[in-house]
Amino acid sequence: MQHRRGNPFIPKPEPKEIPVTEELVTHGEKRPIHLKPPETLIVPRFNRMYGSLRTLDGWRYVIDNIASGTITTSAGATATAAVSLLLDPHWRLEQWPGGVQLYLVIRQFSIAPQTATFATLGALDITFLSNSGYVIPIGDIVSSGSEDLYLTTIIPSPLTDPDVQGVGTLQVALNAGATVGTYNWQMGFSGAYLLPDIKGYDIVERGKHERSVLNYGD
Repeated sequence: MQHRRGNPFIPKPEPKEIPVTEELVTHGEKRPIHLKPPETLIVPRFNRMYGSLRTLDGWRYVIDNIASGTITTSAGATATAAVSLLLDPHWRLEQWPGGVQLYLVIRQFSIAPQTATFATLGALDITFLSNSGYVIPIGDIVSSGSEDLYLTTIIPSPLTDPDVQGVGTLQVALNAGATVGTYNWQMGFSGAYLLPDIKGYDIVERGKHERSVLNYGD
């Protein structure tokens, strides 16, 4: 056996080439399949969010609390209305061992005019201002129309006091020259509980694979 340079008493195996296999293609040609050598991957483990029913991503499918009221527009200005939850929240972070944060999610919004007729139509620009200062766009509608939206919009700031019923302000802007009106509105909310993963990543050993897409899931 021949040895490379170095300690002659420590044998070193000769390098082996990765075998190349061949496959038959439709035209009768033979083309090589290139095989990747084994590799080590660092696969991240992401945090998960649960709903009030203690199910993964359950916050996307339930409405835990609602707020409703009326608002009267003003041409060329923005009208506001306080958004206060109808039910005492009792979000209870302690129901989740290891839960560190709770986020409010806008799940539903509807608005309809009380005013019977509008001499001059306009556009309503509707936004929600959270207590933490985030402005969430809801949508734009014709001032004489109604709207019913189902959303899954997480307000990206955790609730610091889960028992507070006032969660923000509804803002409705009407363009100048349009006829003002009074509207009924309603909002539905759910709570998303953040549970951080204990381990930040997995170290995964991948073997030889033929031009395949790696599955980074569980």
